[in-house]
Amino acid sequence: MSPMPIHRRLRMVAALGALALIVTARAAAQSEAAMILYRANLHSHTEYSDAYSLFWPEATSPATAYAYAHSRGLGALAVTDHGEMLNLNEWTLSKQAALNASASYWPFVGIHGFEWTATTYVPDTGHCNVFGSTARIGAYQTGQNTPADVFGSLNAFYAWLATDAEAVDASRSGAPMVVAQFNHPTAHDGSDHHNGYALAPDPRTRQAVALFEVGSWVQDPNNLFGIDYEGTVSDNDTMAPRWSAEYWYRAALSAGWRVAPSNNGDNHLGGYVWHHNLGPPTCTGIYMAPPASGSALERQSSLLDALRARRTFGAEDRDAALLVTADAGVSPWPWWMGSAFGTPAGGLLTIRIRAADPSDDLKKVQLLRHDGIAVAEWTNHNARSFDQSVVLTDSDLASLPVTAQGEICLYTKVTEKDGQLLFGAPLWISRPQIGAELTDLTVFGSVGSVQYRAVLRRSDTEAGLAGKNVVFSVNGIPVGVVTTDTEGIATLDHRIPSAETYTLTAEFSGDSEAAPCWDSATIDAAAFTSLSTLDRTGTVTHVVTLRAYLKRLADDTWLAGKTVDFSIDGTSVGSAVTNASGRADLNWTVTPGPAVRTIRAVFPGVEGLQSSFGQASLTAQVWATKMVGFDRTQRISGRTELKARLLRSDNVPIAGKNVDFLVDGTYVITRPSDAAGYARYPYYDVPDGAGSGARTILSVWAGNGGYLPVSKAATLTVQKALPYIWVMPRTIAQGDTVKLYAYVRRLYDYRKQEGKTVDFMVDGVLVQSVTTDGDGVARGLYQSAEPAGLYKIRCEFAGDAWLEAGAGESDLTIY
Repeated sequence: MSPMPIHRRLRMVAALGALALIVTARAAAQSEAAMILYRANLHSHTEYSDAYSLFWPEATSPATAYAYAHSRGLGALAVTDHGEMLNLNEWTLSKQAALNASASYWPFVGIHGFEWTATTYVPDTGHCNVFGSTARIGAYQTGQNTPADVFGSLNAFYAWLATDAEAVDASRSGAPMVVAQFNHPTAHDGSDHHNGYALAPDPRTRQAVALFEVGSWVQDPNNLFGIDYEGTVSDNDTMAPRWSAEYWYRAALSAGWRVAPSNNGDNHLGGYVWHHNLGPPTCTGIYMAPPASGSALERQSSLLDALRARRTFGAEDRDAALLVTADAGVSPWPWWMGSAFGTPAGGLLTIRIRAADPSDDLKKVQLLRHDGIAVAEWTNHNARSFDQSVVLTDSDLASLPVTAQGEICLYTKVTEKDGQLLFGAPLWISRPQIGAELTDLTVFGSVGSVQYRAVLRRSDTEAGLAGKNVVFSVNGIPVGVVTTDTEGIATLDHRIPSAETYTLTAEFSGDSEAAPCWDSATIDAAAFTSLSTLDRTGTVTHVVTLRAYLKRLADDTWLAGKTVDFSIDGTSVGSAVTNASGRADLNWTVTPGPAVRTIRAVFPGVEGLQSSFGQASLTAQVWATKMVGFDRTQRISGRTELKARLLRSDNVPIAGKNVDFLVDGTYVITRPSDAAGYARYPYYDVPDGAGSGARTILSVWAGNGGYLPVSKAATLTVQKALPYIWVMPRTIAQGDTVKLYAYVRRLYDYRKQEGKTVDFMVDGVLVQSVTTDGDGVARGLYQSAEPAGLYKIRCEFAGDAWLEAGAGESDLTIY
């Protein structure tokens, strides 16, 4: 069929005024398969401000902090030294260190930042982190900054975020802002920090403040070995509510802040991953979309974008993961946790909660309102994974309370069997009538039989609106009513009696869900065109070239410089411009879907040329795959490489696919395959586990639309770690009692060995067997009976499942 040209296009979209929907970025529509889960620490310090490096050399500078975090397997680290203590040179070095780490330690991401550190004892103050800023500021003046750097109150800080703060990636489309975080809300005293979380008046401030630290390790600077976990403590009979981080989190949500939970280290003693084993390895989970390129800045921007989109969870257990999505049955969603969206009036909202912890049972899962009241909960779950959905009707949503900003706010809380907690970012839901627009009003055919076509879309997401009645009129006279299909498309067959000019109108009168709108165009039944397209075959996830040829029928002339729109099974995939031979080529990546699909090419028409379209078939291929695994041998605490090779069933290597590595069922890392199909991770440090022996390395390709899933097991032969035993030399008078000390550690990480039974000997004679304490120290007593002279103190360890046998010696001098 040949469509008729349309000119002098008019369109009306109903305005929604102050009730317009705000949807958190298109990242909300990212597919789950495309997202990368990063486990991060978003609060840490180095010696550039007030950290100590005497015993913790990793705290010397941001560069050493990033190197340490990467070497210990952390996905991302934000170094946030106190802004008041950073001079400009240190700030410049901090920013560069983050870029260098992101470039050198792929896929690790380093983020630079600073902590605005006003006193925590005054309501209009508190501590806040700022990430990705070009400048650093402070709450008070020191020898490291100037008066221009000082913003001494919370309101001044908020104003700086709104008007003066500039993100390192601000030049990108949309001019993204810096990201800010409320830190340790209950630290020190339980008072009204951050002005009791009263909402900032400027929406730009509210946009920048994206995170809330529901868990934080606050180290006491007056006691190097002291630590205080300001965790996600819930209200109970023994805890005052104002000391609960969740209490203040709910206060912030109730006030209208759109803040997602984080759980961080606030490290001042290095140990940016494990907190010196003084507490559980917490983390902030971040779902990051793949960066546009592999550059360090692009990867930093992708992580910052994930924080801006609030796709996070705060976990007291780094093994655990939590994902919450919502679906109102409107393409292209579901929405990710952290999203703000409107639901169709009269529709259903399905909220899906998924959680897992390979090392601990999940005891209770709750979907909570902003005030902490459960909308749904599952108790006594007692399994290591959870996947359940809650379906909320329009009346359910109407019954829920709203925040001070008029939004429904629902967040997720998971309680593990050992009492550790996970918090998922909220969903913010508004329920106004959505905006709609009629677009792509087109006529296909010639004088006589024609077909009208229009698309009804949401004005906020451009998703098609299904099941709506569209009225077509010609010269003001209705000629038919059509119900839109699942893509929002309405088509009507009609007859035009002669080659004249007509006015065509498509109108949607609105309903309880969507606002009214219309589109109008002029039909000029004159110059006919023909558009033909070709069949194509390609592998899912690979690129095929969609091709069409456009010519004018009157003189059989190929038409150059004309735009042709391509769609697959009704979904637009892009446009291309015809060349001198009338050919339009569009490179398109084959997505998962049916094996045979319809390619549709459309020329929409221009002045003097009638629109036309053509159809062809796309055959989508899917390949079987196979995996090669590689055995490895290494000692406990030693480093080895995990490696696998991914191949097609015909032995052709498969590049650019993510391979998951697991050891004895515990997830380690995901790595992409290279051009030869190899996926490698050369930084696997063998953990203690059950000791020496054989462990299973499992390499897993989860599959995608074009390549089926496959896995392969290999053997990791684990050898015992080597001991390192240092004996303290002693000097005593003849007949005195001496205290014997030995420090027992292991190679290669020099970890202190607690609970190891060792034997003290003096010149080969056993004098005492003792057990090492929590610091790996063995302590004994010996009553000397020998004459004056030089003797040997020897400490022997017989070995166990984790540590080889070994000994250390030193001198005993008796005078």
